[in-house]
Amino acid sequence: MVTQAQNNNDTHSDKLSVSVTRNWTVENSDWQRSAFLKLEQETFVQGIDPEQTIQLLMPGFTLSRLRTKGGLDVYWGDRQSITTEFASDSLLSDINMFRVTALSKWLRSIDEHRFLLRFQAGGISTSSFDRVPASLRYFAGGDQSVRGFGYETLSPYELDENNEKSLTGGQYLTVASIEYSYPVVEDWRASVFVDAGNASDNIAEDIATGYGIGATLVVACWTHSIVLSTRP
Repeated sequence: MVTQAQNNNDTHSDKLSVSVTRNWTVENSDWQRSAFLKLEQETFVQGIDPEQTIQLLMPGFTLSRLRTKGGLDVYWGDRQSITTEFASDSLLSDINMFRVTALSKWLRSIDEHRFLLRFQAGGISTSSFDRVPASLRYFAGGDQSVRGFGYETLSPYELDENNEKSLTGGQYLTVASIEYSYPVVEDWRASVFVDAGNASDNIAEDIATGYGIGATLVVACWTHSIVLSTRP
């Protein structure tokens, strides 16, 4: 049994979750398989909407793969994962919902030139999105998403009584990134990158862009970036 509290931007959430998971591998395959069943109850306030308590019983499945070469200073690798989960109001859930989230990262090198590609996508199919718990909605922004924007600050929004933006969370997520790096001195690599994406009510809507330069200390796995950004 796991309890989780979140108070971030316009999200206020308390969740109680119980889950069982079965993991297995297939001989001569890099792919890991995981089936799970989660029972969650979440009390949340998202934006200016009133507090809700939603219960969901969600079966789901994850398929994932991780491959690397190079030890600490990885020069080749990739990671893929896709997770699907659903809930039904005829099976101990308050709403009908189907959710899928996918991630793909690729690192490839040509001599000293290194290229990192990243793509994230997600979507929720439901007739009751206003009742989807805050923890299952999509938000973008942050170091592992669209750099140059605060953590989970990209999302559809409503205007509150003071005419200020209040985040609602998105039904869809689309984020893509490309980064190039090259060694400049021992243990240091300089990089340039472009990130683009958003969490939205329609697929690939109101794309935000962040671009900049960075430096990575390989030995300590430390990264610092200077980022510029444009909002939709």
